[in-house]
Amino acid sequence: MKQFGTEGKKRFSLKYGEGNVVRFGTCDPNDDERMDIVRDELGQFFLVQYQKGATGYAEPPKQRTKLPEDVLATNGYYDHEHDGWRELQDFLDQTM
Repeated sequence: MKQFGTEGKKRFSLKYGEGNVVRFGTCDPNDDERMDIVRDELGQFFLVQYQKGATGYAEPPKQRTKLPEDVLATNGYYDHEHDGWRELQDFLDQTM
């Protein structure tokens, strides 16, 4: 089950190789980080933070951080909402 925060943005969690879990997305528009995972034309994955524009999300992203290759992602913000840790490409394919 897909979980969404404000304005239809996905809520998701990232699990880094050392086991740290970071969660993104909320149902509060004043508290949502506006984060997303994108893949560039070279096949690298980035965590991006968008600025809120007048007609939606403004480009370019406010922040763009390259993700390590061993990062896993899952749908949802809270532990009971996730549907299993997946590699980033599998996660993007599943949530699109």
